[in-house]
Amino acid sequence: MKVEEIYKNNNCTGCGSCVAVCPVNAISLVIDKQTGIYKPYVNKELCTNCNLCIKVCPGWKTPINQKLLGNYTKIYNGQSCVKKIREMSSSGGALTQILISLMKEKKIDGAIVTIMNGLVSKPIIATTKKELINAIGSKYCPTPQNIMLKDILKSKKKHKYAFVGLPCHIHGLKNMEKLYPQLKEKIYISLGLFCSRCPSFKATEKLLNKLNINLEKVQKIKYREKYNMLIYLKDKSKYKLKYKEYWNTDFKFNIPVRCLMCPDRLNDFCDISFGDDWESQSSVVIVRNQKALEIIQGIKKLILTKFDDTKIKMLKKQSIFKKINLHPRLLILKICGYKIPIFNHALPRANLLQYLTTLLFYTKYRYYQKKN
Repeated sequence: MKVEEIYKNNNCTGCGSCVAVCPVNAISLVIDKQTGIYKPYVNKELCTNCNLCIKVCPGWKTPINQKLLGNYTKIYNGQSCVKKIREMSSSGGALTQILISLMKEKKIDGAIVTIMNGLVSKPIIATTKKELINAIGSKYCPTPQNIMLKDILKSKKKHKYAFVGLPCHIHGLKNMEKLYPQLKEKIYISLGLFCSRCPSFKATEKLLNKLNINLEKVQKIKYREKYNMLIYLKDKSKYKLKYKEYWNTDFKFNIPVRCLMCPDRLNDFCDISFGDDWESQSSVVIVRNQKALEIIQGIKKLILTKFDDTKIKMLKKQSIFKKINLHPRLLILKICGYKIPIFNHALPRANLLQYLTTLLFYTKYRYYQKKN
């Protein structure tokens, strides 16, 4: 198996782990204009066939935690005490506040986060408060987060970092930590984002076309200013779309096939998971181990409140689509001729209703794919 085959088989997540692990810099990622996702390119003259890229690839070998919420120690609602951070953030600013506080206390020397570079997301190692604030907000487009792990491995021995990523990024990170124990020492804490799916760059392009906005006239996009999307044009004008006005359209169906194969909605394998609590406009904070609990309880400018037990059902419902409905999705994809990744555990079984629900979802997905 080669990374090009993994992409060809629709198993590539575009996470960038293969780029980070390659010892001869033979792999790069380019945006496939046809699909709107990242595609690995291998320089055959440089490649030594060491297969490290396959060993760390989370797209081909995928972990699954069979518990609906994964393993966890505590669940909170969280938000920053700082008004500016709360107002700028998608949902309370808990994650940003943790990063700022850890950097101020010199617990970390930097954090791998994502910023927008025009219409393309870009991973960086933020080393200042300003850079962390610039990274605030959700980005509904692909990000090769793990390419920055190469720089982390090359950093000074005693330097510590925080890592922020989607489930596929975390899966790749964990695979790399198995190969490089020193990486595990350098990653002080991993902060994971909830993810139902990751829209391709095509999703944004098609949305702009529907709005009759010329792509070349767009200066930048904020996918989440609270619950709105803001589109800034070069002529200083601005478009504002409510979340439901763009998400509940074909925007959310312009996703890679690989997203349909993912079992991880709540980012089960990081240290702390973060997602939206739409009711309280704060973050859902799932603390997954004792070390993380001690870290988060020591953040002075972070407001943590007890998570309402009745909302546990909401979290489980979110996870059902990814985990319980995974078996039906994979069955449908197999019938349609797709290659299925290898999972480290048996998949949870679904009932008849869940099979029917999945079939309806996949029918909608195929409809929007053909329509576009």
